[in-house]
Amino acid sequence: MAFKIDFTDQINVDHKTDWRIKVQIIRLWEVPRYVNPVEINKVEMVVMDERKGKIHATIKRQLLSMFKSILKEGVDYVMSNFIVGYNNGKYRTTKHKYMLNFMTKISVLVCAHANIPRDGFVFVPFAEIILAKDETYFV
Repeated sequence: MAFKIDFTDQINVDHKTDWRIKVQIIRLWEVPRYVNPVEINKVEMVVMDERKGKIHATIKRQLLSMFKSILKEGVDYVMSNFIVGYNNGKYRTTKHKYMLNFMTKISVLVCAHANIPRDGFVFVPFAEIILAKDETYFV
């Protein structure tokens, strides 16, 4: 039986909680602890689906041992049972209104043959950058 796969542009906090997405990790990085920069505080990532829709995801320090060894940039996954929260930061990695938070019950499975593009670039005209049309800070 095939499971229904959702797209990142469908994800929200209003309607459902049983999301299942097929995505590629296009960027993954560690965030050090403020009090001890040698220790990892959390892992952040940007994932992208086959429509080039992107969403930010976070793994808190308490869960790093569960996921750190299996998550790699450029690999495709099917993810489900995550918590959706608001993407409120001033410096955001995607324009998506929401973000994904990994919890203990999340399912992360490597997915072969996922039809996900190998680049996530969205080019912006230089004139738009000069005019500062979008004043939100994206990194």
